[in-house]
Amino acid sequence: MEEFLEAANIDFRNITPNSDNQPSKMVVTLASLKQSGEDPIKIDISGKVFFNSEHDSTLKKIVKAVGKNRWEDTTQLLLAVFDHEIDFDAEDVEIFKRVAGYYRQNLDPDQSVGNFEEDEDRCIMFLYKSWHKTMQGDNLWNHIARHMKGRTAPQVKNRFLRITQNPNDITLDNMKNYPDDPTNPATYNYNNAHVFSLTIFPKSSTTTMDITTKLQHEVRFLVAGTPREIFLLPCKYTAVRCTHMGMEQNKFTYDPERTADQFMTYVKLTFANSLKKAKIADDIHYSDISYYGEGIHTIMTIAEDERFVVPKEEFMRLNRR
Repeated sequence: MEEFLEAANIDFRNITPNSDNQPSKMVVTLASLKQSGEDPIKIDISGKVFFNSEHDSTLKKIVKAVGKNRWEDTTQLLLAVFDHEIDFDAEDVEIFKRVAGYYRQNLDPDQSVGNFEEDEDRCIMFLYKSWHKTMQGDNLWNHIARHMKGRTAPQVKNRFLRITQNPNDITLDNMKNYPDDPTNPATYNYNNAHVFSLTIFPKSSTTTMDITTKLQHEVRFLVAGTPREIFLLPCKYTAVRCTHMGMEQNKFTYDPERTADQFMTYVKLTFANSLKKAKIADDIHYSDISYYGEGIHTIMTIAEDERFVVPKEEFMRLNRR
């Protein structure tokens, strides 16, 4: 946890209870999440879940904050927001399972089974190169999937490790079979891959925000690509921090009054310079790199619409190492 605060230029004493220099901040608590006047959440005697559109929207935001493997936390946060009528006489863990099942059946974007695009194959290769020497097994695929929109770890693993007859498919097998052919797509994208971490800080973040709230207003990405192109790969979860350890860390302050071109130029220029430092490309101009990502104003609007701020105590616990 200390490394997150240090990276954000935050004095840990400012969020430590009873510190002498702790400022007066607006702190999000479980009690402050309560929305009055909304219909209650209902789980009937058979265990069937009854959610309306507002419940659905909030549940999706909570899962985006804490992830899909923390159903006790998710359920407790959801029940903190809404009144509830639970007639299902069962252990708490069964209620957590009902909420998880409802989400997976009705709301989970990662349950889509659409075909992989070639850009996705490239991005898997970029992240594989970045992490395969320091991560093994499920940990590797989970980390990659956390930055692949609409994809699960098993989907990513199966896609990358598949055996095909097409030498142009971007797979681990083709990378190993054609290591001396720089024109092979798998080999090219592995040899020329580069990734850095990017954190966007909203200029409008108020100084009265509690530090953990301010951290959750950051928007974090991996910028991944080659000298030809770059992709923005967002961190899926906003309250469970990705460490991106070992990667170059970059920061951008978002000003809604500035043009979107400023952000695109910053990303391309920073990536070009980073390629040079990594000795992947010496003679490269940032304008030669194609940018595949949303505009900065769209990015920040979506982030604001989908944000759920986890209370301070829960945030600290979720990120405890």
